[in-house]
Amino acid sequence: MNVFLAVTVLALLHPIPVDGSLLFLEHGNPVVEMVTRKQITHVGIVFVDSDTAWLYEAVPGKVRRVPLSAYYRELSEYNRGRKQPAKIVLRQPLLAYSSDQSRAMRSFLDQQVDRRYSVKNYVVGTEGDGIHCAELTASTLNRTGVFEFKNCHSISPGELEEQVGGWYRAGISVALSPPPTRSWCERSRQWWSGWFQWCGWSCGEAWSFCRP
Repeated sequence: MNVFLAVTVLALLHPIPVDGSLLFLEHGNPVVEMVTRKQITHVGIVFVDSDTAWLYEAVPGKVRRVPLSAYYRELSEYNRGRKQPAKIVLRQPLLAYSSDQSRAMRSFLDQQVDRRYSVKNYVVGTEGDGIHCAELTASTLNRTGVFEFKNCHSISPGELEEQVGGWYRAGISVALSPPPTRSWCERSRQWWSGWFQWCGWSCGEAWSFCRP
């Protein structure tokens, strides 16, 4: 019985995703909330290899593939000291995708890894060489033959969350473990590293608006 309870608690804290599960982030970015007028500010899509879940997402810099457990740790650290912590909501498909559908989505995503992240497509309303999180996810779902999202570059994370409602289960909140204790030097080094990375991307993004 104790083992059963432990497994149940673990499942509630970290719901087990399946191929094509969508990970939404609430209150993750106040600028995105202001522009889109939605609480959902980010989205990624999850696939499982053996016992490892992988998150594909487009973030400032580029599209990346990261272990879901590592993403949870990153967000826990990101929430440190925030008055309104970002919240993860996982939505699983009502019906499992077929192997062909999963393969088509993964093939597309693997081709997108390292592609430049950009919100220019969303802002100006036309497709470009970059891609943002909801655009990546909507374009991926179109590979299943179930969805027919038009103008994926114009979809916000919040709008995508609303439009997949009939095909996905209700969202499950994911509880995050407290971030590990770090020294002031470690926290400072991590902050400056993230700041320089963001500045590098934002400068490149600003320059992209000057190009035709």
